[in-house]
Amino acid sequence: MLTDTIPDIILDEVETIEGLQDVVDHYVDEYNTKVNTGVDGIPVERYRASAERTVLRKVGSSEELSAMFMNEDTHSVCNDNTIRKWKKKWEIPDDLVMELRKRNEKKVTVYYDPHDRENTVHVIFQDKKYPLTLHDPYANDGKKRNTGGRKTELAEKAKEKEEKRMSLAEARAEERYAVRMAGVDPRYLEDEEVLDFPGPPETVDTTDDLVLDLSEVGNE
Repeated sequence: MLTDTIPDIILDEVETIEGLQDVVDHYVDEYNTKVNTGVDGIPVERYRASAERTVLRKVGSSEELSAMFMNEDTHSVCNDNTIRKWKKKWEIPDDLVMELRKRNEKKVTVYYDPHDRENTVHVIFQDKKYPLTLHDPYANDGKKRNTGGRKTELAEKAKEKEEKRMSLAEARAEERYAVRMAGVDPRYLEDEEVLDFPGPPETVDTTDDLVLDLSEVGNE
């Protein structure tokens, strides 16, 4: 192995494993203390300089270690708040949708374990983890979605405005109807004084005054 990788080492006088180790240690010491054009300097000095700039930290848990080896992909968020991955639709959580709208973001970075991808797929946004779930067209059929972006928002505002206008018109119509039913007709209002409605003509009982004389009818 040494003759194939380090041809400068001579093994003619090496008879034991310990002797081999001594030869290798001597070679490494000599190699690392000479100028090396590959690193543009002396290797041991370059190592010491880089070690001062390197900050080592311990991994807190196995989950944190696994997160470092996750695969990642970038996907566009569709109008129904889902992404397409592995020929399937995945739901974006509502709280993540709100954060994306605030920042006008239309793409997310998806992370997953390549050995258990569908059970580990998630999005990390603003240092927060959002697990994704498969889209269920039946369970989520009545879910309100952003299906038209800005156009949908403007349409909803216009609809609310029209509903308010119709409600006001109906209220005014009911008020006018109530006034008429109460016996106050605006046509009879003058100087803000309510005038009496003209009543039916007074009836006169004339049954006693009407006398028919039929005595001479037969003679004529």
